[in-house]
Amino acid sequence: MKRKLRRRNQRWLSKQCRKAMLNDMPMDFFVSYPAQRADMNNASRLERRGKLLPDWSNAEFCSGHVMLPFVSQRGKIYHYQMITRQSDLPETYQSRWLDARLNEEEEPLDFQIIRHDLTRGTEEVMFDSVPQNKQTNELTNKLTP
Repeated sequence: MKRKLRRRNQRWLSKQCRKAMLNDMPMDFFVSYPAQRADMNNASRLERRGKLLPDWSNAEFCSGHVMLPFVSQRGKIYHYQMITRQSDLPETYQSRWLDARLNEEEEPLDFQIIRHDLTRGTEEVMFDSVPQNKQTNELTNKLTP
């Protein structure tokens, strides 16, 4: 039985090594992918059941934004939510807000938070720092080859 398990594990590791070489990526990315995927599935399951809750006591207040961790009942942090407006904070935490201070040389960075679904090969924009209307997006999509 041990021999069969060893062969199976060797085949799996060889397959991951081939994928890493073909994609010119480190092997540990492919080896750790199943565990990361299981964590993501577990997080979505906990979120559906209402057991993944924001932990305001461990929120990180930075200049112009707040990083809010979402924690399971066992205390594991699954993901962070970035809050960029003071009005989105609960009243008890609004006093801890730090205003963003930009130098004259610095410009605010435009960014997007995108969720990638590797199984379906799709992308979904979860947050865009620059609100754009749909007509502008549709026109730029038509113009770009």
